[in-house]
Amino acid sequence: VIKRNVLLGGRLQTDFIELRFRNKNHNLINDPETIWSLGVILSRKLSEYLGINNQEIGFGVKKYPTYSSVFIYDTAKGGAGYSSLFVDYASEILDSSYQALDCTCEKACTKCLIDRDSQWFLNNLDRNKAKEWLQLEKEGRVEVPESISSSFPGAYRVTSNLLTEITQVVANPELQRLTFFISNKVKEWKQENWK
Repeated sequence: VIKRNVLLGGRLQTDFIELRFRNKNHNLINDPETIWSLGVILSRKLSEYLGINNQEIGFGVKKYPTYSSVFIYDTAKGGAGYSSLFVDYASEILDSSYQALDCTCEKACTKCLIDRDSQWFLNNLDRNKAKEWLQLEKEGRVEVPESISSSFPGAYRVTSNLLTEITQVVANPELQRLTFFISNKVKEWKQENWK
């Protein structure tokens, strides 16, 4: 008797966005509870913000040797462009996610993080860790020195990578000029992380 195992698989091309998270020391995060919790809340709030069914967007976690990332993707074959809209509405989605984690539970409950999709990885959910990262991101986003904001009203601090931000800004047909302010604290630049 010859036994044969057959493994069926497939490929699905779709739209996605990959998110990497840094801690207060500017190191990439590898903590599963933080990563999975952020994946749940950010994908959920993206679908709510866009006014679409939460089944239209999914997320996964990709593990690298020293860190992990969240990728948010469209579940529709070929993609519907929903996940890529995260970049356009990041501030609103991050703020909404922070507010949604304002819960009284110890780590996770059906009010904040647990649903039919996230129930399979309950041991990796912790609203406190996700909220702590969202608070850190929020604080980093609002601090624009007075010397800059007085000369350039509407200036804001970039918390995503610079290429993503520039690509988004350059797409505006009304763009006339870009001005960059770069920290003069050269020792904090971490050039080894630059692509």
